[in-house]
Amino acid sequence: MNLARALAIALKIREQLAPLCDQIEIAGSIRRARPQVNDLDLVILPRPGQLNFIKARCAERCAAVTDGEQNCIYRMTLSDRSQFQLDLFFARPGLHDLLESVPGNFGSVFLCRTGSTGHNIFIVEHAKRIGLRWNPYRGVIDAAGKVLAGESEEEIFKALDLEFIPPERRER
Repeated sequence: MNLARALAIALKIREQLAPLCDQIEIAGSIRRARPQVNDLDLVILPRPGQLNFIKARCAERCAAVTDGEQNCIYRMTLSDRSQFQLDLFFARPGLHDLLESVPGNFGSVFLCRTGSTGHNIFIVEHAKRIGLRWNPYRGVIDAAGKVLAGESEEEIFKALDLEFIPPERRER
């Protein structure tokens, strides 16, 4: 599917799901502005108690392929009878209480699901070179296992001592 059509569909779905989310962003090849798009990737931080409503809303027009805690995949049939895949990736909020503080992982999931695969490999390898680890579902982690960054892409790039790389330049 061409980028313009995929973006229009993604924007409509994002608009429909946004009231159920604290944060929702279009990721994948659409965000990287690739001319051809194979699927639609959304990274979602559901509002408390809304995850099942998000899944139910998607199931109204789509067939569930997988239904997991971290992601769900749906097959969508469009008006021209073509099929399109909708991939939802769920982030979690930060934990900040009297005993510990763990950043949320929206930025890390968003970075991973924006891709490209080659760019993600670059991030993993770069983190290793500087004595850190990047886990897409947790964030940047130090040798002691402490999450240093995960809530935004910008803080992840900073923790890795890299300049921010715009999504359209993440092809490798």
